[in-house]
Amino acid sequence: MQNLDLIDWKLVGFSALWIMGLAVILSTFGFADYHAAMEKDRFRQVIHRPGYRASIDVGLILFCLGLTGSARSWLEAALWLLFAVIFSFYMVRALRERAQDLPSIREEHSPEEICHGNHVDEDQHESASGEP
Repeated sequence: MQNLDLIDWKLVGFSALWIMGLAVILSTFGFADYHAAMEKDRFRQVIHRPGYRASIDVGLILFCLGLTGSARSWLEAALWLLFAVIFSFYMVRALRERAQDLPSIREEHSPEEICHGNHVDEDQHESASGEP
């Protein structure tokens, strides 16, 4: 049990934060790519949706907080913390935009369509599949 003192647990914890942040960003890109393929839409249009932007911002916040804790100087830590605060504002803005979009989606689609991500209008779906 004396060897546990050799491990810098603070550094391990902060490293886990920035690794988790990158994992959140990577998984968000994966989901956006999947939804773009399923909806026959461009990746760029899907990734700019408020929910995806908020998810990327969460990943960036985790990344910045992880690097804040492993910074060597106070100036470096302050800059990473500043970036985390900036991304927090972006995340809040994206979540507010998403919350404003939800009532219009609820009015246009049934709960089953919303749960399964079928937000494509039937006219668009028919023309995309080639069936009249």
